[in-house]
Order: sequence, then C-alpha cells, then structure tokens
Amino acid sequence: MTIRQGPVQFNWRRHWKKKVAPHLKNEAVQACLDLGMGMLDPNWQRGDPPYVLGAIPVCRTRIVPGKLSWYRPYGRCHWIAFFSLAIGVLNYPDLDWRFVSGDLHTVPVGYAEDGRPRVVMDILLFDSDTADESIAKVKARVAHAPPSDGWEAMFEFFLKFMVPVLRSSILPRSEKTSNDLAEAEKFLEAFLSDEEDSAESEQFRGTSSVVRAKAS
Repeated sequence: MTIRQGPVQFNWRRHWKKKVAPHLKNEAVQACLDLGMGMLDPNWQRGDPPYVLGAIPVCRTRIVPGKLSWYRPYGRCHWIAFFSLAIGVLNYPDLDWRFVSGDLHTVPVGYAEDGRPRVVMDILLFDSDTADESIAKVKARVAHAPPSDGWEAMFEFFLKFMVPVLRSSILPRSEKTSNDLAEAEKFLEAFLSDEEDSAESEQFRGTSSVVRAKAS
C-alpha cells in the first residue's frame, strides 16, 4: 500500500542556522527582500529591519538582528513572500516554485514533478499552521478585501526573472551558460540600479508601483 505524503511546512526556526543564515548575504536573496520591503516602504534601505513594517504580535519574542525574529513582519505575508520563496529555491532548486495567493494569505509553495505540493515556506505562520493549513488560508475569501490588481503580474515577473538568478547563484560559474540566465541577470542589474533599459524592467516597475500604492 502506497501512502501519499502531503506537503511539509519548512521549519524556519529549526533550519535557520544551516539552511537560511548561509544565504542571507547572497545578493539575489537581498534583492528579493529589498523588492518586497521596498513596496511596503519607499524609504526602505538595505539593512533595515523587516519586522518593523509588520504588526506587533500578542506574544512578541525578543528581536535579534540577523535572526528569524528580525525577518518576520507579521501581517505582511504578500511582501515577505519574495524573500521566503528565494530561500525555498536555494534549498530545493529542483522543485517548481510558485506563489499561492488569495485575499487573506500568500505563501510560496514548491511543487514536485507530479504536480503535488511538497514544501511550504510560510515564514510568518510555520510555528502555528501546518502546510495544509497555510494553503487553506489562501483559499479563504474575505469580504471587502482590497483588490488584488498587480499581484499576479508581480509574481509572474519574479518567477520568470528572479528564480533563474537564484538557482544560478548556487551553481559553479562554469555552469552559468543559459541565455535565459543572462537576460535575467541583466534585468536584475537594471532593476537594482533604477535603469529603465528594457521593456520588462519598466513594466516591472510599473506593476510594483501599483502594489506599492496599496500598502500605503
């Protein structure tokens, strides 16, 4: 009898030292964090604490720079999801990574070749919800929720341009020969330097400005 295994909730606290902390200085990971937090706060600067852009939890733990508590902006799941997905890609590069998003919640999920979810990267709710519960929150519908214009386009851009960069960042330089990767790295460089040298980077900024306006 074959037992189908459901998705696993990535335990951010347990895996922080070995599976998260080593990637925090990765330029691509920092760019993903900057992307999400920059849409929340136009004055965001690299090195700022993400947690201050979120709500204050009832049972607040001590905040330690560079540790898990530093990277948990409660109530800002849509924006921190870019960072969370980046960590997922670096640890499970063979999975098909997607943003699963709804009115109430957004969470990165890695899918196996058979189309079933395997890993859920819920940095805000991993210690209270199972993987299935995180995904279920996405399906919830909330009355009078703000419109989701712009999010799907943002996620599509991110998956197209950033995931190849993330996967490449853990490969030996000799293996970085993909034309798609070259285009993705060019896009990232243009985006980070505020140069509008391609239709994609300009469209990406336009989409991000729509999402940014909703956070204000």
